[in-house]
Amino acid sequence: NADVISHEFTNWTHSDSVVRMKLEVGISYDNRPTEARRLIQEALAVEPLVLKTPTPRVWLKEYGDSSVNFLILYFIDMSTCTGWESKSAVLFAIWDRFEAAGIKIPYPHREIIMRGEGPEDSDKGKLGIS
Repeated sequence: NADVISHEFTNWTHSDSVVRMKLEVGISYDNRPTEARRLIQEALAVEPLVLKTPTPRVWLKEYGDSSVNFLILYFIDMSTCTGWESKSAVLFAIWDRFEAAGIKIPYPHREIIMRGEGPEDSDKGKLGIS
């Protein structure tokens, strides 16, 4: 810290308008991750706001509670667009490709199991039948 305060330094990133963007997208466990990855890569390749170099990357990040999650990294030139603008364009492009291919983006859900009550027992109790 003392060197930063007492010496002159050059901030190399300040003059560079190229920045990395990060997105995460999840798909249903009913869909094939390899196909989803291909569609994401395709969306990135044709989106004009996404730079071709450095190459955009797509990784299978994790098996989440409700979805198979991908990490997407790509670069943009902030002198031609904003981060929000590029994220919106990429997300729309991914959505359109997923929808055309029948790939679902799930919402979080939980399965609740009531122990000791079968379906017939719970219906009788609700109806007042013994």
